[in-house]
Amino acid sequence: ASVEFERLVNAELLRHFGNPVLKWMAGNVEVSGNDGNIKPVKPDRSSPLKIDGIVCGVMAVGLAMNPAGEKSSHFNNPKIRSVIDAYYAGN
Repeated sequence: ASVEFERLVNAELLRHFGNPVLKWMAGNVEVSGNDGNIKPVKPDRSSPLKIDGIVCGVMAVGLAMNPAGEKSSHFNNPKIRSVIDAYYAGN
């Protein structure tokens, strides 16, 4: 989802309507990883700077890429009852 989010940003297909908080968060984010597997990160993990809005945007793009009814998500598994269960199912 991060690669698609980056593509949408670079193509100017995502709009934040001048939201100053999201603009500030975009200035705080760095990309970690390679072209096939990237993620948004803070420059320094202990930094008080926020990137939550960017992470939320990446997650929204990921959900849009996985239409309802597709069985690829841990959350479609009836045995998964929480985020913690999903985390352990993936590890």
